[in-house]
Amino acid sequence: MRMSSLHPIITTDRFAETKTFYRALQFTYAFEGEWYVHLVWPANPTLQLAFMRPGQANQHPLFRSRFDGKGLFLGVEVAEVDSVHDDLLRRGFEIEIALRDEPWGQRHFAIQDPNGIVLDFYTATEPTADYAAQYRDPGKPLAKSAAERVLALAEPALG
Repeated sequence: MRMSSLHPIITTDRFAETKTFYRALQFTYAFEGEWYVHLVWPANPTLQLAFMRPGQANQHPLFRSRFDGKGLFLGVEVAEVDSVHDDLLRRGFEIEIALRDEPWGQRHFAIQDPNGIVLDFYTATEPTADYAAQYRDPGKPLAKSAAERVLALAEPALG
């Protein structure tokens, strides 16, 4: 199998507020309809997110349910988490989890969208020794970002 895209599609009754929120985060629209919006990050269009209204009569019943607002967290890796934090704070976003360092190798903060989805903005940092061992084989240097760490772990499976 060769995938070309993987993105969440979240059903929401808060469609208008959601569009406003993500537009304020500077996402752009690849598609915008009355029932569905497909968002892309302008600097990297492979980063995508979509929202649609629930209960559309022309949809299969499997796609009609509304997201219940709990249990979805989007990790957003950025180069400079402190500057993103300061920018979002300055633009009026409510910070739900204060900027802090974690022993597993992240400096992060979080905000919440109108649907209850948590956006966890982070920059990879050097993890403590206990966590570092979980990211790599002994003797291999740590990758620079969390994405590189995950890819390094997946490489043997990918062939």
